Amino acid sequence: KAVTNHLVSQKVNHKFGYETTAILLALSENIKYKGFDEDYPQPISAALEFLPLIYPKQKSVYLPEKYKDFILETYEELRLEVEPKEVTSTHLAEKSDIDLNVNYTSLTSLIVVNKYGKDFQEVLSNMVRSLEEKNPCVIYLDLPLENESTPEQFSEAVSSEFIYSGLMPQFHRQSDYLRLQKVYSSLDPDIIEIYSDFGNKIKSLVVDEYHRHT
Repeated sequence: KAVTNHLVSQKVNHKFGYETTAILLALSENIKYKGFDEDYPQPISAALEFLPLIYPKQKSVYLPEKYKDFILETYEELRLEVEPKEVTSTHLAEKSDIDLNVNYTSLTSLIVVNKYGKDFQEVLSNMVRSLEEKNPCVIYLDLPLENESTPEQFSEAVSSEFIYSGLMPQFHRQSDYLRLQKVYSSLDPDIIEIYSDFGNKIKSLVVDEYHRHT
């Protein structure tokens, strides 16, 4: 994760072959970085940079239609082979398996979906409402792209609540995830600095959705 209040760390990453796959808005608050004494007027965002060391075999992924082309373009940037699959049928468990991590220092939360259940929409809504009572900066949501229920659950329960963040390759249990984010902080996107060309394409999508949802 390279901070976006300057370009130094991102330039170093890309020198060694990293590619930007996601923009994480409002990731940290009230943090000072050595060598950068100026006050930064908003929570610091980050660019997720990824460098595959081992290229796995082609895997099947189930992509929400809204972001399908963009996610596939991200895989191409990483030179990772995937096969986008059409959903033929889905099976929901009786109960969802969801992890929740709350960082009270940075006022951020991460919801990770391991398995969708018939109660997913209700559980997700209850989680978000409960977290909102704590006045968060941002809530992140990770959806498993190798789970055939993701496109349907994204359309039914997620798309109106969250905006795009990006692809999180091999991020949980060596599996690929789509990260979404619900931002409560007031941000000036113009001072979020992104180094790479593709990173700026991600930023354009994220910023467009941020403005439309706030």
